[in-house]
Amino acid sequence: EKRLRNRGFTSPESRRIMANQIILTVAALVLGVATIRLTAWPFSFAVGALLATVNLWWVARGALWSVRPQFSAALVVVYFGAFLLRFAGTGGIVYLFLVPLRYPVIPLLAGLSSVVVCLSIMGISRTAGNSCKEA
Repeated sequence: EKRLRNRGFTSPESRRIMANQIILTVAALVLGVATIRLTAWPFSFAVGALLATVNLWWVARGALWSVRPQFSAALVVVYFGAFLLRFAGTGGIVYLFLVPLRYPVIPLLAGLSSVVVCLSIMGISRTAGNSCKEA
């Protein structure tokens, strides 16, 4: 988390979310590379998780930039253009892995959904922790 703080992630919650997603992605990549000769499923999940992590990184960075006082209308156009390029790049990579390379669809989509699942688990656990207080 210290490295994330040095890269501009000032919020402890955003650092925790990014750190968890990075750890999940690295573990998935290690497992995917280790088992690529047996099955493509773990590597396909790892590719999806990597795409989700990169997109989460840039969305979080954009959110941090947008609350700064020097954020202007020109920067909104630049940020939106970068968002569209990133979105198109993600779609291109997904297409590459699904159509020409014929990787399995389900683990790739599961990897892409990993950010939403992790955030949901964090939210549910926080809610459960707040509602289970001693009487």
